[in-house]
Amino acid sequence: MTETVPFPATQADDLISEFAAKRSAIVESETAKSSPDYLESVDGATVDYSLRPVALPLAQVDVLSFLESMADGYGTTLAPVAPGELIRQLPADKLYQMSQADLLSLVFKRDSIKQVVFEGGRFPLKFDFVPIRTIAVTWNSIHVSVEGSTQIAENVAQEVLQLIWAAAGSRRGWDELATHQVAVGYSTQTRIHLPVEFNKLLGAELQSLVDQHLLSNEHFAASMRPLEKARGFAATRRVASVVSLSSLAFRVDTMDLANGIGHGGALSFYAPTRADVGSRTIVVSSALSLDDHMRLVRAFLDLLEAE
Repeated sequence: MTETVPFPATQADDLISEFAAKRSAIVESETAKSSPDYLESVDGATVDYSLRPVALPLAQVDVLSFLESMADGYGTTLAPVAPGELIRQLPADKLYQMSQADLLSLVFKRDSIKQVVFEGGRFPLKFDFVPIRTIAVTWNSIHVSVEGSTQIAENVAQEVLQLIWAAAGSRRGWDELATHQVAVGYSTQTRIHLPVEFNKLLGAELQSLVDQHLLSNEHFAASMRPLEKARGFAATRRVASVVSLSSLAFRVDTMDLANGIGHGGALSFYAPTRADVGSRTIVVSSALSLDDHMRLVRAFLDLLEAE
């Protein structure tokens, strides 16, 4: 049985020190993986932990201690707190006069839809860091977005959950808290170099549409610009037209046949900047962990190289 004690100022500090020691294993794991030649960078990842509400004792959290531990551990900034149901429970002038910490404390204690969002910050490593985009905590979930791998994002989520318990006055490790996990969702974005130009993915039929109808014959490309009154609101063919594939997206819908739960995912390929349009550099985004994502990317490249 876990002993609950009043929150000591050093408890979060001790946890953060523990986290720093464990992060060395992540560094070793990440550096041990050799990056393939086609991978330019891992641009970002998210992880969504769905948890039983009992895993998130937000009503018992010492908010000031929690905010301090988030600032000390990750350098994050508290986003403006949404008052939620409190708008109907308290006078507006009282809400506006509250500090963000006091408002968050009330949200945690009185709002049935509890939520807090942190922006920015960094996940510190031994000789480096991974930028954090957002950390969001609700009554039954933790969402983390980083400019790194899903492994890093998961580690942040696990650490934040432990800091929440520490701020509530209880020391609980991830192994104990993991029993309350219901599901986990991922997304990964990587920048890769293709063996052929991105336009090659169009296929013969779509390329014919571009060549025969957008760039010649009806020249629909020239009509995809403002039609000027000076020309009678008619398209002019005195334009240079370039048609390039900039994105390719798939919607992925699944349903668990055991429990009937449906979910919508996505897989997309796109040129990250205008300068990359028409080149061989693209971003691949998927609702997968980094390891599975890279296996999918490799299968995709194998198909292109086989042509």
